[in-house]
This record gives sequence, structure tokens and C-alpha cells, in this order.
Amino acid sequence: MRIEKGIITHIGSRMPKAKHQIDGSRWGVSPGWFDFGVHGGEPGMEHRETLQSLLEAAKYGGYTSIAIFPNLQPVIDHGSMISYLLGRSEEQDIHLQVIGALSRENKGNDLAELLDMANSGAIAFSDGLYSVQSDNLMLKALKYTVPLDQIIIN
Repeated sequence: MRIEKGIITHIGSRMPKAKHQIDGSRWGVSPGWFDFGVHGGEPGMEHRETLQSLLEAAKYGGYTSIAIFPNLQPVIDHGSMISYLLGRSEEQDIHLQVIGALSRENKGNDLAELLDMANSGAIAFSDGLYSVQSDNLMLKALKYTVPLDQIIIN
């Protein structure tokens, strides 16, 4: 593989000799990794981590895309919060995906605004750190998400 100015310019077994060579025969190369289930801090817990620091850490860890769980303050349980997060990450090197809350405020009582969040860009629904304890709520969620073609993570 030939790398020029940080960009892979040629991949092949027959490479001309280069000025500097590194033995990478035991290395692996991938276009980037996806972390499906990140616990962030912003909004509400910026003392722990900001959206910017989360995206920077992902970038330096080799990730090209991350999905953030809804356990923030406030909980990501409506479309405007998803739009806010996606808008804040638009110009970043890392592609942010958002997992919306399955239940309002992650309390497990009532379904959150699933249609609103799906229309705003949610890729899945979950209560993140809290598993759904109500069979009735899970059944409603499963029925509701079928026409939305969405994933539920529990």
C-alpha cells in the first residue's frame, strides 16, 4: 500500500520500492468503525463530556460513525432533541446517529414520540441503561415500530 500525504493512493502486491518502508504484513486496514451505543454527556451532563469531546474521542479511536443512547438530561425522547444533536454534529468528521428513547423520560411507563423521532432521524429506539420492564409497553412499541421500519434495542 502506498500512502502519500496521509491518503492511501495505491493498494497492490507489486509496489515499487519507496524511500521509507514500514512492514505492515500483520496489520489490518478498514475504512472506519461504527460504535453502536455510546453514552454521551451533552446536553445536561457537560461536566462529563461535551458533544465535541465525544466526537473527537471517537475520531481518534478510529471510528467514523457513532450512535448515541438517549440517556441524557433531558432524555432524547422527542424529535426536536434529535434535530438539535444532528444539527450540532453536521460539520464534524464523525457521523453521529441518534437512538431515541423508547419510553418518555426513560421511565418505562408510556411510549415516547416514536414517529416524531423517526421523522427527525432516529435510527433506533431504546431506554439505554434501563431495560423495559413492562410487557405491555414492549408489545405496543414492537407493533408501533413495524411500519416505521425501526429497531428496538433492549
